[in-house]
Amino acid sequence: MAPTQCKELVSAWPDYVGVKDASKHGVGGIIIGEDKACTPTVFRYEWPPDIKASLVSFDNPRGTITNSDLKMAGLLMLYLSLEVVCSRSSMEAMLLRRNGS
Repeated sequence: MAPTQCKELVSAWPDYVGVKDASKHGVGGIIIGEDKACTPTVFRYEWPPDIKASLVSFDNPRGTITNSDLKMAGLLMLYLSLEVVCSRSSMEAMLLRRNGS
């Protein structure tokens, strides 16, 4: 059995592309239109102090929030930002990408 190719999972070129990255300080990224019009947008949100204070680190090994949690929350922030910038009714196909591991 051959491995599944990406083109078998994705039906079309994305209407919009969003790329983000997250760290202890916050999340930021870009949104651009591909097959549909969208105002190119750069966004950044700073995490609240309680989120920053709860991050697992060498200085805070008993923290309750991991870097992976921040990256997943960042993906949600990217999606919510995309909803604001682009027409919700035209969001049929999109590529959401995170930077890094």
